[in-house]
Amino acid sequence: MIITAKGTPVTQRMIPELATVEVIILEDTNQVRIISPVSLKTRWNYIDVDLEPPSNGRVTSIDLHGISTACVDLGNDKADWVDQMLSSLRNKKCTGYRIVSIAKDSSRRVHYSPARLLMTDTRSHDGTFLSDLAPLSLTSESSLQALNKEIGAQSDISMDRFRSNMVMHANPDISINLSFVEDWFEQIQVGTLKLRIMGPTFRCVIPSVDQNTGAAGFRRNVTEAEPLKTLKRVRSGGVRYGLTGFLPVRMGGSKGFAPLFGVYVGVDSENADAIVRVNDPIRVLSYR
Repeated sequence: MIITAKGTPVTQRMIPELATVEVIILEDTNQVRIISPVSLKTRWNYIDVDLEPPSNGRVTSIDLHGISTACVDLGNDKADWVDQMLSSLRNKKCTGYRIVSIAKDSSRRVHYSPARLLMTDTRSHDGTFLSDLAPLSLTSESSLQALNKEIGAQSDISMDRFRSNMVMHANPDISINLSFVEDWFEQIQVGTLKLRIMGPTFRCVIPSVDQNTGAAGFRRNVTEAEPLKTLKRVRSGGVRYGLTGFLPVRMGGSKGFAPLFGVYVGVDSENADAIVRVNDPIRVLSYR
């Protein structure tokens, strides 16, 4: 994760152009490769970062969505590369940025944070690393199709704007309308892994960012930016889930109740051990 000199996490809410940075997993070396979308004058256009945090790195406490956790600084070389990448990407000098990784054996527990109030079903073992508030998120293609239809004939909002871990595709033999059916899930099984719905995903301004170009609708006019405008009309989070929409825009607020799209998902058992694969079947075990 990129942080500022003051230790503030950097997201597309602050720098939408980060959407154009490519990250790929290097399984052979247990690393991730971060690739700059623009040419850098004095450095390689990519850096490789170890998935295992260094044992001798400087440890710092990072607060993300009100949940603090220990992170390890990945060093000056990585920080210098990020400064140059951001400077080239934004066409202005950027300094003081760092890259950190969550410390070994650390996790963020939403169950013990104020964010728990925005969830319907958290457990003490629900842990995540440097994602928002839940281990996993689930969206559905049927819901996205319904959203695009609601926006208008020319709408082509893509699923990557919602940055979900799992995307549900309906069986083509099923003829009934399954849009937003995930709202009613309580417990599901994906492959052999049993999962529990923690609550609806309340959305910040990032879905208005084109993930291919970095163009941010919220920068032009946050109240008119799609898909937020339409989601607020048909999928408002209201007082129960939407209060984050009144945060400052730089923190993801959208000048009104935050809309809902998708669901947060937790692993049902603390001792669960399974691999989820593309095309695994999803079985609904119980509904709300």
